[in-house]
Amino acid sequence: MINNRNFNNINIINEKAKKSAPPPRNYMRSKIRQHRFFLIMNMINYKKRYMFSFINKYKAAFTLAEVLITLGIIGIVAAMTIPTIIQNYKKQVTVNQLKASYSLLSQAVSSSKEKYGDISTWDFDLDNSNFANTYILPHLKVVKTISTLEDKSYWRLNCIGTGAIFTSWPWDNENAVGQNNIYILSNGSAITVSHFLNLQMRITVDINGAKGPNIMGIDGFVFYIDESQNQLLPVGNQYDRNVLRYGTNGYSCSKDNKTGYYSGSYCAALIMRDGWKISNDYPWQ
Repeated sequence: MINNRNFNNINIINEKAKKSAPPPRNYMRSKIRQHRFFLIMNMINYKKRYMFSFINKYKAAFTLAEVLITLGIIGIVAAMTIPTIIQNYKKQVTVNQLKASYSLLSQAVSSSKEKYGDISTWDFDLDNSNFANTYILPHLKVVKTISTLEDKSYWRLNCIGTGAIFTSWPWDNENAVGQNNIYILSNGSAITVSHFLNLQMRITVDINGAKGPNIMGIDGFVFYIDESQNQLLPVGNQYDRNVLRYGTNGYSCSKDNKTGYYSGSYCAALIMRDGWKISNDYPWQ
């Protein structure tokens, strides 16, 4: 009969036998795989560190000649593109200012129509100054009036192509045209109001005032109060684009005009006809 002491000794012997026995085959395979995985990962990490340290150590730099050539290419590209960008910007500014002036003057005419009735009822026998003071100026913010007979500080507005003083702008003499006043508006533009042939009454605007270049078609434009259509329109509005741009009557928006005191009269109409933009064939500076 086995007593309790002997039974305990047998259990102890069995436990020692289990501990000293070799591990199962699956367990060994798992350990081997795990060891291989860590070994491979260490090798990969070592290669990465070595590769990047090698690249950083021997990384090639640009030579001075390469830098100078690159800068030269950038300079050439800039010289070719920047003037075009600046010119396009100036054109857009001109269009925006022209559109703003036309809107402002059209509103003044519309306000006078509400007060005095249709344009056909207006008194076109009034002289330039009285007509302006009656129908146009009360609806504008005028900050200064230049009397061209008393104040000779006013500037010239020249025709495109011919270089002559535009016929509806004050002349430097004491005739009827020279008596036109120049009205400086709060937005920086300047206008004159004057009779002209059968166009009833013209309103000439210098969209940036005394600032240059003071040339018709660049910063000078002209409109007229049309009695038959009962509104303010750009001079030449009734003609097609070919006449506005290339016409030979001396009014067209062309630098080829060599005679006359009204060259550039059609430039506002041309810009409006082209959808409020300055097209590629426009006689820009």
